[in-house]
Amino acid sequence: LFKSIKEIIVDFETIVTISFCAIAYEIGLIINRIGSLLESILKKFPILLPFDDDYEKYVEKEKQLPKLSTLSREYALSRTSMTLFLIMTIISCIQRQYIFLFVMVILTILFYFSTRKHASKIFKIVNCK
Repeated sequence: LFKSIKEIIVDFETIVTISFCAIAYEIGLIINRIGSLLESILKKFPILLPFDDDYEKYVEKEKQLPKLSTLSREYALSRTSMTLFLIMTIISCIQRQYIFLFVMVILTILFYFSTRKHASKIFKIVNCK
């Protein structure tokens, strides 16, 4: 058993695959954190992104409505996707890939509205008395 495990671990393809997965995970984590920074900027303008930082209110509503946690996860996914496409927009602009730039701008706008929609739903639910 140990000999076969050692052969699998030493196998070059396995090492490359595990490394690739780890790098992809880290890149995703970085994009998510950039999205968090972007969110901080958008929250300063409630017309761009309605948001309520009162976490206690959110926790109380989440106890009453468990679907709120699903909305929150979908919000975070939309925010991360919006950030990814925004980064790709910037890169394609720098590379002067105008067709790709156009597609990335459209996807950035699409996911911005998705993010805004989820934020609005959460805001309404949390602030409903």
